[in-house]
Amino acid sequence: MGANANFCQVLNISQGKYTCFISDEDSVNLLSIIHYLHVFRNNPDISFASGRGIRNYTYSSCHTYKMGSEAFFKTFLTTNYITGLIYRTDLYHSLKLSEWTMKHISTNKGVSYYSQSCWVMFLSLCGNCYEDDTLLFVEGEEEEDQLVTSVGTNHTAKAMLPYTTLESRIEQHNGFIEVLNEFVSVLDSNIYLSAYCVLCNKTLFLLSLVKSLYIEAGTSWDFICKEVENCCYDGISKLDLNITADTKKLLIAKIDKCLSVYKN
Repeated sequence: MGANANFCQVLNISQGKYTCFISDEDSVNLLSIIHYLHVFRNNPDISFASGRGIRNYTYSSCHTYKMGSEAFFKTFLTTNYITGLIYRTDLYHSLKLSEWTMKHISTNKGVSYYSQSCWVMFLSLCGNCYEDDTLLFVEGEEEEDQLVTSVGTNHTAKAMLPYTTLESRIEQHNGFIEVLNEFVSVLDSNIYLSAYCVLCNKTLFLLSLVKSLYIEAGTSWDFICKEVENCCYDGISKLDLNITADTKKLLIAKIDKCLSVYKN
């Protein structure tokens, strides 16, 4: 049924107040379970939490982000890795997030690959979001048998998984704009536009993880950066907000600053 549809099914059959995801290649640090239960019992307003791993969510301290704009922005697109993500099961059901996901999963690449990040957006408006620095899980070895090492077409190295290519990342970027637009009426405009800058930063950051593969495939990194830059500029017109010329200039300047980190 696909990974994200499977994630929905896990939450659909979950009976607990909270549901914690653990990938099959990862393991739980059982000694930390009591700690996390204690946190939830003493903080009933938490709607979403993420626990620490060895390589992912390596928090140096605990943080609680207040329900609303703060929680939305602080957790926006920070949850790529599924293990260690903990959702309030009843809120997932009451918000009908399974139905929402299945409605969009075949037409929106952001939802298709990262539905877990979309759920956090909704939950952040219903309760506090929490990050914990206590080790919850240990990542296993990444599966490499899906990778081959030859050069493909459309500036794509076949050594990449399908969702890591330039074309897919741009589709995901545009998909996340559609999701972000669902919150335009409930977010402060500055938070909304700042979230879009985070999206632009995230798009090029994720591509930077496979930069060496593109270079090996004979594709210029400058070309990749320019394609993402154009995608980000074009995305401004897709935002459901009346943006003045002055605001657009400021937004472009912020986008340029975000992208400049990865251009060298």
